[in-house]
Amino acid sequence: MSEIAIIDSAIGLELDKQINTAKAYPRSITQFIKDAEELVTLDEQTAESCIYSLERSSQDGNKNHIKGASVRLAEIAAACWGNIHAATRIVENDGKMITAEGVAWDLEKNIKIAKQVKRSILTKNGKTYSQDMQTVTGNAASSIALRNAIFSIIPRSFIDILYKKALNFSITKDKSNPVISHERIINKAKNLIDRFSKMGIDQNKIFNYFSIKSIEQVNINQIEEMIGIGTNINEGHLSLEKAFLISTESNKESVLEEILNKTHSEEKKEPNLSSILEMFESMGISEEKILNYFSFESKEQIGENEINFMVETGKEIASGRLYKEQAFNYVI
Repeated sequence: MSEIAIIDSAIGLELDKQINTAKAYPRSITQFIKDAEELVTLDEQTAESCIYSLERSSQDGNKNHIKGASVRLAEIAAACWGNIHAATRIVENDGKMITAEGVAWDLEKNIKIAKQVKRSILTKNGKTYSQDMQTVTGNAASSIALRNAIFSIIPRSFIDILYKKALNFSITKDKSNPVISHERIINKAKNLIDRFSKMGIDQNKIFNYFSIKSIEQVNINQIEEMIGIGTNINEGHLSLEKAFLISTESNKESVLEEILNKTHSEEKKEPNLSSILEMFESMGISEEKILNYFSFESKEQIGENEINFMVETGKEIASGRLYKEQAFNYVI
C-alpha cells in the first residue's frame, strides 16, 4: 500500500471515529444557547466584537448600510455548537482576484457546506496589490468565507438570538436587566463618541453622518452601526480616514483618486498640479502645508518629482492606507 493510500485510510478512520462519537454524544440545543449566550456577554468588548457594520454602494449609486453578526460571533457559535469541523483557506489567486473558501461540517447531522468569497487585488488603475496587501485581503476574505459557512450550518434563528443578546449587553452591560432604555442608549452613545474622539474622529463628523444635531437624538440603530464601525476599525477592515464618511466626502475621495490616476504630461503639468492642490485643500490639507513640506515658497517651484510624490501620497490617502493627518508632515 502506498504512503498516500495509508494516509487517506488513516484520515478516513479518524473521520469515522469522530462521526460516531458525535452521534453517540449529540448536542443539546438548550446547552448550546446557554453556553453561547454566556460567551457573547462575557464582557463589553466581546459583545461589541460580535457586531459589524459595512457600507456598500448599490448599482444606482445609493449607499446601503449592512449590519450583522461578525466572524467573532461565528467562532463563538461554532465552539458552542460542538461536533463540527470548520476551516478556511485560499483556493485561488489569479493575480486579479483572490478566492477564499470556508468549510463547515456538522459531524452529527453529516452536513457539509462550503462557501467561497472573491475579493479583487487590483487598484482602481489596474495595478496588482503588493504582497502584504494581498495577504491582508486574503485574510479578510477567509474570515468572511468561514463566517458564511458556519452560519449556513447553524440555524439563523439561533444566531439572531445570540446577536440580540450581544447588542443588548453591549449597551446595558447588565445580564439581569437587559432592557434598553433611552438613558442607556445616550450613555452608550457618549461612551462610543468619546472612544472615537480618542481615535481622532470628531463628534461633529459622526453627527453629520447620522444627520443629527446632538447626542440626545441618537437611537439604537445608530448605536448598532457605531459599534459595527468600531469593530471594523479594530480589526483593520476600515481605516479611520474612511469611517463616518458622508456621500459628499466619499465623492471627494473618488474624484481625488480619479485626478491622481490621470497621466500628467509636461504639457498638462500645471493644470494637473492645480487640480491636485485643490483636491488636497478640500480634504483639509492646505497648499501652505505642502509647500512647507518641500521647503518651497511658491507652487511654481514644484517640479515633476514633487508632483509624482504628491500623486503617490494622494493614492495612499484615497485607498485608506494613509491618514490625511499624517500626510506632508515635516519631521525635524
